Amino acid sequence: MRDEVEELKAEMEEVRDSYLEEEVYQIQELRRELDRANRSCRILQYRLRKTEQKSLRVAQSGRVDGELLRGLEQDLKVCALTFLRPWSRSE
Repeated sequence: MRDEVEELKAEMEEVRDSYLEEEVYQIQELRRELDRANRSCRILQYRLRKTEQKSLRVAQSGRVDGELLRGLEQDLKVCALTFLRPWSRSE
């Protein structure tokens, strides 16, 4: 009888250890995902500031030149890729 109790205790500890290992793995994965999201947010904030500055220059000059327009289009593409990439990985 005691052997069975000891065996059951050992099995319970194994199950608990395996559950804890899985939780640790999930927490680590969530931290990595959060780090990626933070990095993406910083990039997007930087791009937004640059675009706002360009927009102010256009508003002040009253005209849009080709180089500025291409730069804005490129910034928009980079922002879209930066934002959509983390979401496409999680699905």
